Parts: sequence; C-alpha cells; structure tokens
Amino acid sequence: MPHERQRGALIRDLDRIVRRLAVSSDDAEMREEIRRLTGIMALADATRYVAARVHRIPVGSDVNRFLAGMGAMENERYRQRFRVTKAQFAHILARIEAHPIFHNESRNPQRPVRFQLAVALNRLGRCGNGASKGDTALHFRIGDGTVLLYTERVIEALLALEAEVIKWPDASERREHAQFMDVTYRLKGCVGMVDGSCIVLATRPAVSGSDYFCRHRRYGVNITAIVDHRRVFRFTCVGWPASRHDNFVFEQTPVFQHPARYFSAFEYVIGDVAYTLSPNCMCPYKLPAANQRDNAEFNLALSRGRVGVEHVFGLLKNRFMSLKGIPIQVFRAEDFARINKWIRTCCVLHNMIKMFGDDEEGVNEVVDGHVVGGNGVAGVSVGSGRGFREILKGYVINK
Repeated sequence: MPHERQRGALIRDLDRIVRRLAVSSDDAEMREEIRRLTGIMALADATRYVAARVHRIPVGSDVNRFLAGMGAMENERYRQRFRVTKAQFAHILARIEAHPIFHNESRNPQRPVRFQLAVALNRLGRCGNGASKGDTALHFRIGDGTVLLYTERVIEALLALEAEVIKWPDASERREHAQFMDVTYRLKGCVGMVDGSCIVLATRPAVSGSDYFCRHRRYGVNITAIVDHRRVFRFTCVGWPASRHDNFVFEQTPVFQHPARYFSAFEYVIGDVAYTLSPNCMCPYKLPAANQRDNAEFNLALSRGRVGVEHVFGLLKNRFMSLKGIPIQVFRAEDFARINKWIRTCCVLHNMIKMFGDDEEGVNEVVDGHVVGGNGVAGVSVGSGRGFREILKGYVINK
C-alpha cells in the first residue's frame, strides 16, 4: 500500500468533514465553520510543509564551519563518523564531485559536494536509529528531505562508477590470483571465491514480505558475490529475496550460465558445500565421503582459501553498518530498487577503499618471489566437476 503523506492525509480529512457538514445542516454558525475549515484546507494545500521546519541552516557560514571542523577532527573520530580515513574521503570526493547531479542551472547553488558526501557516508555507516533520516538531520542540522536528497545524489554518483570499480578480472589478473591461491593454499587454477549473504532490512516489506523472511528469522535480500585474494568484489548479484538458496541465486548469474565468457581452461571459483559442483565451481566433499582422510585434507585446503569471501562480507557490514538493517521502508515494488542501489553503493565504496589503500592490517596479502607456471593441471579433462575435483585433490595432497 502506498505511504500517505501527512499533508495529503490532513487535506483528505478536512475535505471529508466539510462535505459532511454541508449535507447535515443549513445553520449560519455551521456555514461559518465550513468556511473556516475550507480556509484551513486551502492553506494546507498551498503549504509545502505541515510541521514547522527546525534546525535549518543557511548555505553559508555554518556549513563552512562544519567542513572546517571535519578537517580538524582526529583520525579515529573521523573514521568513526564517516567510516573512512581523510585520505580515502578525499579520494572518493575527487571521483564523484564532477558528476552532473551535483551541478544545476538554479540560482540557488547546492551545498558543497563534500558536505553531501559526509551526510551520505554518515548514514551508510550507521545502523538502527543512527541511520534514520531524522537522526542524520539533527546531527547535520538539515531537513529530513534534504538527508534523503543528498543520500540519493551520492548513491547515483557512485553507481556511475560501478562498472569501472567492480569488474571481472581479465586473463592476466586471473593468472595473478591463481598464482596466489596456488602458493598459499595449493589451489591451482582458482580465480575467486563465491558466497551469498543476507542483507537485513529494518522492517518487513509491505510487498511480498514473507518471501524475504530468511532462515536467520529476519527479513532481507540476498547478495551473491565473487571476490579475489585482495578482498575486492569482482562480481555481485543483488536483489533476490533472502529466502532463496545461495546456489539458486548463483545459478541465475551469467557467470554460471555462460562460463566461457568468464573462465579460461582449468579456471574455477570455490564455494562451500551448498553449491553445485561443476568444472568452474569447486566445492568440498559432503558426508560421508568427507570423513575419508584425503577428502578431509582437500576440504581443509578449500575452506582455508574460501574463507576470504566471508572476510569480505564481514568487512563490508562492519564498515557500512546500515547493511545490518537498511532503513528503507518497502511500500511498493520500486522501493526494492532503492534498497538494491544502497547495497551496490556500499560494495562500490568497499572496492574504492581497498583499491586506494585500505587501513586494515593483515588484509592486503601479496606474494613476492614466487613464480608458478600456467593454471592448468596436466592431463585433466574438465568435462566433469567430480573428475576435475579428484585431479585437483591429488595436486593438493601431493604438493
């Protein structure tokens, strides 16, 4: 059901009262009351805001003081408020400030892009009431609608970079990833890790709500992603209901349906036991076969390599904590598109931060001084996922 605005509800109620009074009585006093209510209704119709607008600030000194205060903040406090370092903030700002959405022909110029970005990052990085438009409006001393406007502008500007920031690795990059996985985990030919995760919604969707209720007993949407050894997103699929199985969602992606476009010979991604085994998706052995010694050793190597995608989801949700309860109410199908954009924007920001230079210790791993040959395993037939796994297991155990 569409969400009714307060002003529209007021006008509707006044109109209903006036119509009833006009029918019920011809008394002079009643006619005077009708004229009074009609005047109130006309005033409400001509007024944009029903409630008084508080905490309004001009586009001048107060904003400039806030921006100056941002620059003077301690680094730890800065990261706590905006979820990025000062250098990372400047990098993101430089990438989006030329976007046309921040420039218009109006006589009233927009507030600085830096201020709008600060509002959006503050909201993306907080959960619960902290991510609400009201709490954000109070902190930045702007209107509730302005909070939504700034957030939408920044999201649009960042999503314009999505194809550049989140892209499938080319052959050279895949060889680099495969080399790292071979040296570190003995997983020759692995070019990524795949997994799905539930992005929680703060409220139950009014549209098909039961479809979005997942096994964690929360309402949410699914994100399925493939990441590389640098903890960078290489592919994302966002928007399926969280009740859908991870393997089902993966099977709807072009990576699964058209593997020749994404993989060279003997290349694959690794997933957990929930995924379907194929030549391009290696999975652990299931019970009871997992109890065999060689299979258990292979499963351990696979799990050690695959856990990287779990780390990425953890980094993403802990940096942008709004993903633990997205503060967007779903009253119509179009609201799901806003939620998907919110999630995709956080993924874009994650990659921008990682590519610029992350400040998390122990995350960016590199391999130096190791030269490994091609990704292929001699004599392997990739016609069967089971056959390929058996050959890969022999390589893992004997290396």
